[in-house]
Amino acid sequence: MKRSKFILPLVALSAVSSLVSCGEGNNDDKHEFTPTLSGDVAGTIYVAGFMSRFESYEEARNIFTDYYPNVNFEYVKTDANKVAKLLKTGKDQIDIFMYGRHHLNSLLTDSYLGDYFTDLSEANIHTVHIDENLIKENSLNGKLVGIPMSRLESGICYNVDLFKKLGLVFPENYDEFKRCLTTLKNKGYEAPIQASYATIFSDLLEGKLINALHEDKTLLNNLLNGRDEAIDPLFPIFDEMRVFIENGYTDIKLDYTIHKSNYDQAIKNFFKGNVPFWTANVEKVSGMQKRESEPLVEGESATFNDNKFEYKYMRLPIGEKGAISYDRTWYGFAINKESSDENKAISKEFLRLMATRLDEMAYTKGMPTVTKEGANFSVYSDMKNQKIDKSYTSDGSIPSFIEDNFGIAITKYVNGIVKENKVENPTITTKEACTSFVKSFKDGSPAKSE
Repeated sequence: MKRSKFILPLVALSAVSSLVSCGEGNNDDKHEFTPTLSGDVAGTIYVAGFMSRFESYEEARNIFTDYYPNVNFEYVKTDANKVAKLLKTGKDQIDIFMYGRHHLNSLLTDSYLGDYFTDLSEANIHTVHIDENLIKENSLNGKLVGIPMSRLESGICYNVDLFKKLGLVFPENYDEFKRCLTTLKNKGYEAPIQASYATIFSDLLEGKLINALHEDKTLLNNLLNGRDEAIDPLFPIFDEMRVFIENGYTDIKLDYTIHKSNYDQAIKNFFKGNVPFWTANVEKVSGMQKRESEPLVEGESATFNDNKFEYKYMRLPIGEKGAISYDRTWYGFAINKESSDENKAISKEFLRLMATRLDEMAYTKGMPTVTKEGANFSVYSDMKNQKIDKSYTSDGSIPSFIEDNFGIAITKYVNGIVKENKVENPTITTKEACTSFVKSFKDGSPAKSE
């Protein structure tokens, strides 16, 4: 069957020129999808996903049905916390399912999906172009079980035009970052870093935490076993929260009042043009472009497009010699082991096609690609020029639940600030927050609540 060419919408076509290549790539990595099934194959494939509208999946689905017009897809909306129950209670209804990193961890018994992943190592799926660490992260017992769709990383957006106006350049390392923040405060910018009060410090500091654990396996082991020996080495990371607050680099009460945990409002506040920095992960940044035409204030007509400025997303310059980088799989797609043989064959063919379109899927989502040398959305273009102090791409050896517990410990600290008059949210110190974090683990896994 002759392949129908996929045509990007006009908006996307105009933006293609702003895609930035991360390198020349290797010709051996380039791969086009070649159908392996009969064009007459028929069936209905049930796909469980976490998005109400998942454009990058829909694009791949439309291309697939050009090859196989007798295959239908039914999309079932679920979420990361419910997909396990969906598979366990209706396992013969779902053929392809979206999963997160926690679904690959056998220590998390409530969410572990190891019994449902199909081994893809012999499915003839092209993966040589995917980051090797991400392949490891999406494997069980050395066998590939899912295809990662995008990278997840935390960083910081900055107002490029505002920096040019003030004669500033984006800081290269932590000392320069603090000097930049002090300069912005002296120029009248209250709380130059703004974000959701619930995520600002996890976004700022998780890369520093994970890189420290990656470099020191003894520290990682002590943490996972809840040992006191992990407290003092990790305390400086937690104490950065106090440094940022006491120096007025951010204002947690302001972050709570303006943003709370609403990233939609956080984006629109940044779009007003008087916020120098906004910390966020790339999943939140992916929502920026479609909000450029939305009203900045409810009930008013003014939008970002009425007074546009250039903004860029960067890795956090919080290392001694440069930025700290930590990236991992956002979500992936896998095949239900309980699917019928016929549907499993079609599902493998669909993932084979998806694996050849990972750059396009990441672009459509507005997130960094999982490929080694692929192109990225223009907002990330300057990241490739940053000086890196420490960098780690997850290979699955550091459990994802560490990030979850880190966020919980930080939330206890910030809740004590914004709700300090409530008995259920007592004010705690950064040392107590660090201790709470360490004691949230026992015997290599999250400690059970007493």
